[in-house]
Amino acid sequence: MELIDNFDDIYFNYRSCKQWSNELFPIIRRKGGHIPSFRELKPSKKKDLIRESRDFSIYCEKPMNKIKKKKRFRREVMTNYYSHMNYISSFIVKTIPALGDERNNVSIEKLCELFQSDKFYFPDEITSCTDDNTNGAKYVSELVEKYIIHRLDRMFIILETGEWHKVMTEDEKKLCEILIGECKSSNILLATNPSLGRQIRICYATYSY
Repeated sequence: MELIDNFDDIYFNYRSCKQWSNELFPIIRRKGGHIPSFRELKPSKKKDLIRESRDFSIYCEKPMNKIKKKKRFRREVMTNYYSHMNYISSFIVKTIPALGDERNNVSIEKLCELFQSDKFYFPDEITSCTDDNTNGAKYVSELVEKYIIHRLDRMFIILETGEWHKVMTEDEKKLCEILIGECKSSNILLATNPSLGRQIRICYATYSY
């Protein structure tokens, strides 16, 4: 990590994170979701964010008086807070369109429980790239089996297909089973995107409490 000798970099990071939250948080709130403030986070999560800020403070090279150092530390704590909340919010916002699908029974309140998770991991999407004669779910299953998938105790999965169907096909069920692996619990949301055609797309977040 690069040494920091003034407030410029810290202020820029804080401002960027705050600006991102101003874009994400309203979308969640309009759907009835609640984003906890720093004070509302559970004690273990607040301790983690404070510890990360203290670890970061050792890279401050320029001597500071107590007032300025305290101000810098508070800003770093809030930067970590917004970064953490934005990371989770980006997944929730991506999930919101699927909440209106009659096949799903996950609420915005359930999604917002992710804010209190001890650990949270949200990787990139995986989209099948097959010809019209190849099953997209089988293709993605082979990818998931072939490569190491990061898993924690629990998982949310968004399974997006080009055509709406009432229940998952056997290949789609198998794909989700492979993806879930040894997770203790999971929630699967189905979504439709006609632009996918015969392809499928999965997006998942794994977390622990």
